[in-house]
Amino acid sequence: MQPLDPRLLAVVVVLSVGAWASPADAQTAKLLNLTCKHTDAQGALFVAEIQTDAVASAGDFKIAQTDLSPPRRVAATRIVDYRHSDAPISFVFLIQGNEAWMGRSSYEPGDRMPAVHRALPPTIKPIIRDAPKGSQGSLIVYGGAAAMIKYPMGPLAGMAPALGAEKNYYDKLGVPLVPGLAAAISVLSQRATRRILMIIGDGSAQAPHNVQALHRQKRLLEKLHIETYAVRYATDKRNESRRKERLFGLASEPANAFQAHQAGNLGEISKKLHGRIANRQYVVFPTAGFELDGKSHEMQFVYKSEAPQNQRVDFCAARPKRVSAGNASKSAPAATKTKGGCGCATGNNDPVALVGLALLGLVFWRPRW
Repeated sequence: MQPLDPRLLAVVVVLSVGAWASPADAQTAKLLNLTCKHTDAQGALFVAEIQTDAVASAGDFKIAQTDLSPPRRVAATRIVDYRHSDAPISFVFLIQGNEAWMGRSSYEPGDRMPAVHRALPPTIKPIIRDAPKGSQGSLIVYGGAAAMIKYPMGPLAGMAPALGAEKNYYDKLGVPLVPGLAAAISVLSQRATRRILMIIGDGSAQAPHNVQALHRQKRLLEKLHIETYAVRYATDKRNESRRKERLFGLASEPANAFQAHQAGNLGEISKKLHGRIANRQYVVFPTAGFELDGKSHEMQFVYKSEAPQNQRVDFCAARPKRVSAGNASKSAPAATKTKGGCGCATGNNDPVALVGLALLGLVFWRPRW
């Protein structure tokens, strides 16, 4: 029997170790943002916004300031879920609105055109369910000659009803995706919260030079950090691959693109969309022991035994401690207002102060003769 070549053994060992180590490097708690923020109730805190489906406890998370030697470390004190966070969302639903896609079954009973319109309100509601307090939404429809803001940014409950009746989309033939996307970007660019764009259509785009325009809009969505989701349902199978590529290309990542094969599938997709939007947790860390100097520092975020995630963080600036009115009255003598209105804090019974005033009188007094 031939002896095993040592070089081959080395290769086998390296590959085996690599295969064993790679799962440990996978991030089940992806750090999206680590910030320092002041709160009225608890003072300054570090808050890590993470994307995860994992069930974790506060003790599983730690942060460290790594531009110190040795690094300063601290464990989390609590976790706030998506629903109870103070991170409101700005939603924009951008929905295709031409007659052929919306359908006309409600006013032409014999029409066999697939009706999407009736499936849209039940699709919107699950997506916005449990949104954090203060979240708002806007509804924009692109159909006919132009895009129309059917519901300006406002309370979430008003979006679905703003879609109106199916007959409202009668005789709207164009599909102006580019103008619709421009309107959505304009609305979201004015919002300072987490921003989500939900595009629902078949990927048609009726506009000159739409390829170049959509590429520019895609880059702008990325620059503004707008989370973009694409939901596609096609009533017309012509140019299927091109339209699918166009719409799905606008999604922030492949996992944000969904294909419905029937209008009835939209409800199931909406639940998946809610799951992706709501998989945020906010991990809270104390700032005690950190020098809050208002400067930028290197920080490290660690979940259990997973690989550390690094981010540069702008520290809060330390705020001076407020002195309550009660403590202020005890720590400083009250001003005694004299007849001349001085308000000086001399004190009526302070003998040193009285002697000083008498000497000043001798210096500045002059006889009248």
